Amino acid sequence: MQLSSFKGETKRLALRKEALEAPTATDEEPGLKKKEAAVEGRVSWWTQFQVLLHRCSLANKRNPQILQARVGQTLVSALLLGFIFLRLRKGDAISKNGAANFINLNQGMTGLVTVLQTFTTDKIVALREYRSGTYSLVPYFLAKTAADAAFQIFNPVVFFSIAWYMMNLNPSATRWLWGLGFIFLQTNASISMGYLISCMCPDLEIALSVMPLLTMPLILVAGFMIILDSLPRFWIWVPYLSPFRWAFSGIMHAVWEDVELDPCPAGMNPPSCYSSGAEVLEYYCLDGDSMWLNALYLVIMVVGYRVVGLLVLLILNRRN
Repeated sequence: MQLSSFKGETKRLALRKEALEAPTATDEEPGLKKKEAAVEGRVSWWTQFQVLLHRCSLANKRNPQILQARVGQTLVSALLLGFIFLRLRKGDAISKNGAANFINLNQGMTGLVTVLQTFTTDKIVALREYRSGTYSLVPYFLAKTAADAAFQIFNPVVFFSIAWYMMNLNPSATRWLWGLGFIFLQTNASISMGYLISCMCPDLEIALSVMPLLTMPLILVAGFMIILDSLPRFWIWVPYLSPFRWAFSGIMHAVWEDVELDPCPAGMNPPSCYSSGAEVLEYYCLDGDSMWLNALYLVIMVVGYRVVGLLVLLILNRRN
């Protein structure tokens, strides 16, 4: 009932708009925009959200090739990574750390770039319809993010599950669940960053140019390429904005927490040799991190970056 009501309202809105835009002597009257706003205001945000969600979902279903390509990319990438790091031994700390870092970066950047390629182009059409008074930006943004959520859940779950067990990062099912939770949150936090960049940039070309400038510092302070305690004081605030930082810490804890290794030979110290998982975490300055706090930071980023992105979209596209 709500869908048919909204479609009827949309049709009446289009007819009313056509009549208002007809060349008449009163076309420039100051009350014209108020009439358009009044027509749009008859349809609630909730109804707009329902119809737009249905439309976005249909648009996703009408492009099965894109879905197949994403699934294929996920499976091939996971299998390739799994065969390269196949069945690592318990004490292969350097290889396991590199694998954890690659999983972290791969899933984050894949989600971010995918959003840039889809939302930035779709936004152009949405803004045109918004300026014509068809619907509001808030319901559109919420509907678009909700319609794409299924893809954003499927990819990290499949990729991480395949790679985790092929690489033998940790045989514990509990540790797998922890790692899966962190990679899921990290992927969605990176996707939220993608929405923010898309809302800031007018087109895809500019968005792809801006993305490396914003993501490179966040990747460098993740904790793998630089020991966090050696980070210059001027940059100590950057890790708090980086989903890569907190996801890497969470995955490393899932791999190494409470793990005992063989004693190191005399004269061998980290990073050449580790006698326990605690030593691995201590070397990367992650031993003081809490897994729950890491997860909380990522949840804040998932929500925070999307809220900021929506505010930027509203501010940059206000109708006069």
